[in-house]
Amino acid sequence: MDKHCAVPWLPVDGESIRFNDWNISYENSQMLKSICKQGNIKCCDKDDVGRCELCLYQHSLDLPHLPDMVFHKNKLVMQHKDGALMAFKSMDALALVDNRKQQQPLEVVIHVRSRQ
Repeated sequence: MDKHCAVPWLPVDGESIRFNDWNISYENSQMLKSICKQGNIKCCDKDDVGRCELCLYQHSLDLPHLPDMVFHKNKLVMQHKDGALMAFKSMDALALVDNRKQQQPLEVVIHVRSRQ
């Protein structure tokens, strides 16, 4: 790509505030790229440790397709002074999306004998 028309990379933005015994911080960044670093035709190998972030998401999540916009580095972290920590990240949230490939839920039948 020509240097004169390249899109500049913006630094990750974030902020942290203290609320009582909690430290609340966030980080946000740009959207996940929609094209693999290898181009439109080919994707990174699933086992390649140097795979691009798009392929990491596609292989890890195993969804039919990714959402149109994924802010993959955004996160919200709440940490208590005593050590409790809650972190919300896009990969964790997307991992909970039903990919329609899971088996049906396990059904448990309980038989209760009545005393006579």
